[in-house]
Amino acid sequence: MGTKHAIASPSLKNLRDPGGVDGPSAGQGLRPGIVFRSAAPTDPAIATDGVVAALNIGTVLDLRTSVESAEQPDQLPAGATLRTIDVLASSPTGAAVQQTRMLADPVRFAAELANFPAREAMEQTYRQLVSSESALLGYAEVLQTIIAEPDAPVLIHCTAGKDRTGWAIALLMSVAGNGDEAIYAEYLAVNEAVADLFAPLLHQLDAAGVDSAMVKVFFQVQRSYLEAAFDEVNVRFGGLNGYLTDGLGLSLDEIAALRRHLTGTD
Repeated sequence: MGTKHAIASPSLKNLRDPGGVDGPSAGQGLRPGIVFRSAAPTDPAIATDGVVAALNIGTVLDLRTSVESAEQPDQLPAGATLRTIDVLASSPTGAAVQQTRMLADPVRFAAELANFPAREAMEQTYRQLVSSESALLGYAEVLQTIIAEPDAPVLIHCTAGKDRTGWAIALLMSVAGNGDEAIYAEYLAVNEAVADLFAPLLHQLDAAGVDSAMVKVFFQVQRSYLEAAFDEVNVRFGGLNGYLTDGLGLSLDEIAALRRHLTGTD
């Protein structure tokens, strides 16, 4: 899935279309061309990038913190509108939002990670992406935006396009009826692009004589992270339908409308 769904853009990193993989039954699966994902679109060249323009993006959903968004504002494709949705506002010290600190002073941050349970911290962050107050409000807004604006494609991003964005895409693929294999394949497929994105930082650590192995846990996705999110869905809400209705507050009619839009079925 990795190469097939990757979109080579000169200005927007980790750009992907996760659609186009059929679900286990007829009429299931996220269709292509309606939801895109990426790293933060901060390059001014995006405005004149023909690859991005061809996607006809109508809405950009920025899932970063207010600090991240202020320090590196979005550069929008022509005609697109921006919605900022801080899904981790309730978890300001969570692992996924520590990337800004790492980027600012990676050597110091790596030193602070001695004996730190990095993998467990990432798994806890994914649980927070499901059940923290800001995440429930934020991902509800993501879905409501897609329901309310079905005529133009949506671009969803965070900083690297792997954690906050990864859960958004896994959720949409779940609603569309994609099977577990396709969902995890899309989730893990970003690792190559993310590695390229953070290669300069890791080289900086290596040059400073710092073991970058622990830091790499934060700069990649692992199956156990997404498993933690789905486990939280099951434990807290009894499954996907409970998460959508009790957690995110969607009505059955809204869920049906969302599913029709995502799959292209009546």
